[in-house]
Amino acid sequence: MLGLELATAARKRNSTLYSVFQPLLQLNTGELAGYEALIRSTTNDTPECLFQFARSAGFLYELDVMSMKRSVSAYFAEMFDKNNSPLLFVNIFPSTLLNPSFSMFVCNEKSDST
Repeated sequence: MLGLELATAARKRNSTLYSVFQPLLQLNTGELAGYEALIRSTTNDTPECLFQFARSAGFLYELDVMSMKRSVSAYFAEMFDKNNSPLLFVNIFPSTLLNPSFSMFVCNEKSDST
């Protein structure tokens, strides 16, 4: 039920979350280094507002993990050569890294992808 509270809150705010990918370039060569995954909303909510709302409602971890999961899934769904795709950089809140559930999330996602 990951993100159930978040999905309910997003519906109440009439918001749909989706990922976009910002190209990251090597400054010295101009070559593509990879992409940064960014979360966006169909409403006028900025990412900052979304995460502040999630923090105040008590589900920052759920939003952060859901954002990561959606971003990784969307990114690799768009890649033609999944074995040779550019690096994907994903932002993570320090509190998410420290959450006891995070290591279990990573292990589950890793086993699902193999």
